[in-house]
Amino acid sequence: MENESFQVVTYKKRVKSRTWGFIIFTTVAIIRTPTVVLNMPTTWANRKSKTRGIFEGITQHSSTWFSSPPTDPSLSDYDAHLTSFETEQDKIDQKNGGDVDTRDSAWDVVDDNTKDMVAYVQKICRKNVSHALEIAHAANLELKDYTYPSKAVFSVTSERTGQAELAASIKGIGRCSHDWERTQTPDDAASWTVNKITPTMLCSTTVSNLTSGSIWYFRHRFILPSGATEWSNVIKYTIM
Repeated sequence: MENESFQVVTYKKRVKSRTWGFIIFTTVAIIRTPTVVLNMPTTWANRKSKTRGIFEGITQHSSTWFSSPPTDPSLSDYDAHLTSFETEQDKIDQKNGGDVDTRDSAWDVVDDNTKDMVAYVQKICRKNVSHALEIAHAANLELKDYTYPSKAVFSVTSERTGQAELAASIKGIGRCSHDWERTQTPDDAASWTVNKITPTMLCSTTVSNLTSGSIWYFRHRFILPSGATEWSNVIKYTIM
């Protein structure tokens, strides 16, 4: 179940119990999803610029975010309708035989098409929540009242020798999985996966059996239904 503001996600974990056999733990998470907004200008000149910008944004990013182009209307139909509207508006602006009723009729078609394009971008944003802001901006659109969780607020502390306690902020999103990594050679990309830390459903974890005085680098990211967010800031930490 989901709407334009929230997405309900169910996580299931299978755990073996000596007494009860296998137990299935179910967690329901409510994650706020982005809502794309149009913010259509009121002047005709700005409407021309806004709608043409949406078309060009989707077209220019057709090899990335918009690789599955819209079909109702198609981009070619949208372009044709934009051109008809722009032509009629130019006639009025230039006082060259333009007709307001004809312009208004052309605009009605463009207005409907543009709302369809917003719905198209909305669907893509909801499938790629961690990149929603980038997707909306690529189409020259905005997000409404959305805290974009591109990076976690991440910290490393310790109260015991040989341990590092990792914690990440979950502000802005619901309960989700957390991915943690560590290395002693941060410039070596492959080294991050050598000493892999077990992912958790909690927003904190403890790494033990570390050599006192050794230096480690840690990072974190959220794992959402749509995929992983960007990695957090890297923290350099000297073990107690």
